[in-house]
Amino acid sequence: MALTKRNFLISYRMPVYILLTMLLPLVQATLTVYTFGRDPVGLILAVSNQEGICHQGVGLSVRERFEHRWSCGFIEEIMNDSQQKIILKVYESKEAARHSVELGDTIGFMHFPRNFSQHNLNRLAFHRLATSEDLAGSTVQISLDMTNKMTTSFVLETLQGKYFKFVEKMFNNYTSSGSQFDWQDYLLPGVIPLVICLFSMICASSLIKDKEEGTLQRSRACGVELWHIYVSYYLSESPTTLAQIGIYFMSYLLLGGYTNKGFFWLCFLTAVLSGWVGIAIGLLIGTVLSRSMEVVMFSLMALLATFYSSGFSWPLKSVRIPYRWICMYLNPVSPSMMAIRRIWNSAWGIEHPLVYGALLGLIIWIMFLTSIGLIVEKRQRNK
Repeated sequence: MALTKRNFLISYRMPVYILLTMLLPLVQATLTVYTFGRDPVGLILAVSNQEGICHQGVGLSVRERFEHRWSCGFIEEIMNDSQQKIILKVYESKEAARHSVELGDTIGFMHFPRNFSQHNLNRLAFHRLATSEDLAGSTVQISLDMTNKMTTSFVLETLQGKYFKFVEKMFNNYTSSGSQFDWQDYLLPGVIPLVICLFSMICASSLIKDKEEGTLQRSRACGVELWHIYVSYYLSESPTTLAQIGIYFMSYLLLGGYTNKGFFWLCFLTAVLSGWVGIAIGLLIGTVLSRSMEVVMFSLMALLATFYSSGFSWPLKSVRIPYRWICMYLNPVSPSMMAIRRIWNSAWGIEHPLVYGALLGLIIWIMFLTSIGLIVEKRQRNK
């Protein structure tokens, strides 16, 4: 208890430290909400329409829609977007539209051939008997600058969705069935266990400071066991961890309006155990190493390795098999990240194997890392 009180006093007597520990998750959550997983806006797409000049056709009847130029109806559907994700820029010819992409003025170009509407009607009427001329004339040519694959993939997906909506409206059976989830639903929940774990590793600097100043050796000379010191760090760091988790949940709710569809206590428990894993990693680093600079460099290496192998920004299913196993089972954050995503978005409970497996895995990691630290310290002392 005395060690815990001492750690509290050392940490909380520094107002700047307290301010930064509370400000850091707030800044991180704000940046994540406003910079990660959002759809790009204001992308300029060149358009070459050989059918002619388009006029407004909103509110037309079913018969008038068929008489209205199909290319214009598709263009109107693209422009019917309050966020203006894609901005169309009209060019007189296909060559001029392509040249704008080569100059970097537009992200791609879309070309409608002559008699596009009539070719579509012929293709619709004759079906398998449609001529090759009708097949070619009813095709929208889309060419995109693939040097930025993520952005162009978004443009292609958006254009496909707009075209489906346009066709559904043509046949008067349009129903709004937009996706319920987006990239932020994938990214934001996973940030919590990852960042809380990384923040909690800061305790390594406190332990190495005790070693360099001789405080740890004096405590050991007075009969204090290392596991007492470990427990005191778990107790003294836990309030900070709990506060940081609370800041994350409140930030997501207030800044982005993201609500948890599952059990809040289950998400909170997953985040707390992830923080304790970070404490265990920090204590192990502080026990094994003997200098502050070594701790800084090793913590940085552990931070980068944990971040990139956790599946935070890219699914682990895309990683090749032998490396995927390493990322999933040798990174303590990966299972908890997958579990909290399912709890948050799919309302999975503790009875699901992925959820209770992640919780059990975190507990095992805490016990394993703590035991390794105690064994290493014992061997160092017996030398």
